Amino acid sequence: MTRRIERTGGTLAQAARVDAIVDAACRVINRHGADGLTIRRLHEAMGHHGASAYYYVASKQALLDLVIERSFAELTLPPRESGDWRARLAEFLRSTRKTWLRYPGLVPLIQTRPMTTSAREVASRVHDVLADAGFDEAVTSLAAFTLFHYALGSVGWEAQSGGAGTD
Repeated sequence: MTRRIERTGGTLAQAARVDAIVDAACRVINRHGADGLTIRRLHEAMGHHGASAYYYVASKQALLDLVIERSFAELTLPPRESGDWRARLAEFLRSTRKTWLRYPGLVPLIQTRPMTTSAREVASRVHDVLADAGFDEAVTSLAAFTLFHYALGSVGWEAQSGGAGTD
């Protein structure tokens, strides 16, 4: 499930600028955590000074949401036609681990912020895979919730312990 972060209005140049700001925010969060994301560190990561980031992104909270959106947009959940539900979920979990290990500073942020649009889309697609497997609604919802939190917790533990295990 790879897609670009959609923005309303603005030009292509502005969208590219927002992408550069999100890239820099990811680097700062990975180094200093979400609480360590400051305008000064953000601009240092971008290679300049000033308050231009807030011209493109309304607030720190909006920037954190864009960073989370990016991480979810990079997750891969193979389409129905690609095979067995177990294989599709396994691929999703591998993709989740690989993506979130690239953004270790995001794990605590994802755990504490409301679900973004991309997060809801991913949760819905995982739910659909489990429903396709024939589970009833209660089991499907519980399993989707459990898988998401298992992936988040295990990646958080792995990132915090400094290790990168195997697939």
